[in-house]
Amino acid sequence: MIIVAPTCMHTGSHFVFEYLFGHLPKLNMQFPNYGATDGLYFNHLIDRNIAMFKPLMEKYPVVVPLRHPLVVAASHTAKLRSLDHRQWINLAETVDSFNPYYLPVDRPDRNDYMIALNKGLGTDFPLEWPVYGGRTDTSALRHYDLEPDPHVDKLLENDAVRNLIERIYK
Repeated sequence: MIIVAPTCMHTGSHFVFEYLFGHLPKLNMQFPNYGATDGLYFNHLIDRNIAMFKPLMEKYPVVVPLRHPLVVAASHTAKLRSLDHRQWINLAETVDSFNPYYLPVDRPDRNDYMIALNKGLGTDFPLEWPVYGGRTDTSALRHYDLEPDPHVDKLLENDAVRNLIERIYK
């Protein structure tokens, strides 16, 4: 199985990379191996990666982990970084059009998304997921418990991003 996993930083990249598809060989996006039968094309949605992702997303299933932007902003703040708006815009304006399997790791009904992924890909991933975090553990944060963030407010001015977040986090 070949999987394409474009991610925004701090949304569940380690979860996808290590837990779901850690058994697959990592494939190089710069030099795609269209003859491969198993592998993972994985990277963050920074601008320079979009052109490499597009032909892969046209050909293979796309899996995107998600966390609400308020939680991601809190994670960025804990690491003394700022929210990267371009990654979210690339997700909403480009990746979303390829009908990816979204895995919102911070939703209470996240198992429904895993069930859809299992059904669509013919996989059997368990519905109990371990927490995959970095140096700062923000895994227990929920967007509805957080104060508004001006960086997120600015991000949600983009219609495509706002529509995507409203669709997933209804």
